[in-house]
Amino acid sequence: MKNIINISILSLFCFFALLSCNDEEKKTDEKAYLKIVESQLNFTARGGEGKIVVDQVVTLKGAVSSDSWCKVNISGNQANVILDPNGGLLGRTALITLTTADDNTIRVPVTQTGNSFGVSETLFETRARYAEFEVNVRSLLDVVITRDSEWLNFILEGEKMTIKVDANNGENPRVGKIIVVSGDLSATISVNQNAPTFYNEIYNIEGRETTMTYEVEGIIDDFEIDVDWIDLKIDGYMLTFDVEYNSDSDPRTGIIKLSCGTQSSTITFNQEKRPFYDDLLGDYTMHYSTSNNSPPTRNRTLPVKLVQAVQDETYYLTGILDDADEALGKIVVNYRPDREVIEILGQTLYVRAGNPAQDLRWFPRGITEGTSIPIPGYAASFTAGVISTVDIVDGKINLTMETNGINWSTANPPASNTIPVGFALRFYNTGTTTTAVAVNGKDGQPFYNYLLFIKD
Repeated sequence: MKNIINISILSLFCFFALLSCNDEEKKTDEKAYLKIVESQLNFTARGGEGKIVVDQVVTLKGAVSSDSWCKVNISGNQANVILDPNGGLLGRTALITLTTADDNTIRVPVTQTGNSFGVSETLFETRARYAEFEVNVRSLLDVVITRDSEWLNFILEGEKMTIKVDANNGENPRVGKIIVVSGDLSATISVNQNAPTFYNEIYNIEGRETTMTYEVEGIIDDFEIDVDWIDLKIDGYMLTFDVEYNSDSDPRTGIIKLSCGTQSSTITFNQEKRPFYDDLLGDYTMHYSTSNNSPPTRNRTLPVKLVQAVQDETYYLTGILDDADEALGKIVVNYRPDREVIEILGQTLYVRAGNPAQDLRWFPRGITEGTSIPIPGYAASFTAGVISTVDIVDGKINLTMETNGINWSTANPPASNTIPVGFALRFYNTGTTTTAVAVNGKDGQPFYNYLLFIKD
């Protein structure tokens, strides 16, 4: 009986001893367990700081990074991670090894994205003059910009870079480069600039007063003009030439010499003699409309002639009236060299005897705000006129009717808003505005509108 009790007591002792041993092993395992409770490890190419926090039941003894761009130090149960900027295009990964006081370890990967970098343009071709270009610069990192030429300048505002190119006044074209560096990446922007090119130009112009503009590639340093009838104004790259009308009886030539740096050029103006009285004499084809509606159709033609009436003062316009009427009276045209026009006025061509007597009148017709109307009032019909401008087109003299510029306010009632467009033939009772009968001209038409004379 005594032996049985002793065995039982021994068995209980062994049980509690084993239980105690298992508890000690469990406590040892819990101490060795390394658990990450927080991490901030999201890194772009810019780099920055992050952390790894482990359970407080353990103490960190050490932290080691696999790469120099990823630095780590420990403070209590926290590992502080510091990443350098990633200047490369590709992402990268480092391993951080954390060690506890009892030499347990854990490895934590740290990943960083690559740099995003680019420029919108890498080549510009430009003229010799000053120029500006815009380039978009995209980069996750701060960029460093350099230039290899003093004639290139730049301003960076946000992602927009403005490149400023000075004018090239030298003899040769030139190439400059702007280099944009972002980390390990770079882009080169090339600017190819032409040398200023000056050409010798020759202009053949009419005898009338003329203004011309001319654009050059470089800034003009100096100029010479060998005549006094040409004036030059310079505004940057734009030249404006004012040429006086040619009052001489012969054509004339003026030469302008331009200088830009080491280059030079000449511009020659050959000016015809201004159309004079005798130049306008001769045969014409008259193009005209039978309607005074706008726009003109000029649906008919008629051969006419300007013949001498009073030298240097007036012409007769023949060929419109039939032969019988033209034998009794002719249409008179005024020569106006002061305005470089001929002037055709309303006029009485002749008086036909009778009871009552009748006047054959060549009188202006007009148009108001697009509506066809006759000119009101005898005074306006008789005194108002139509101007034809003298032009040289393809070497031929053109007399083109102007449909404005005439003041019709002398009409009764006033009709200053009426635009003259042509003429009509009609008999009136002498001294009145009473129409007797319409008269047809040589081609069977009483109305002649929007006159255009082209010299044969």
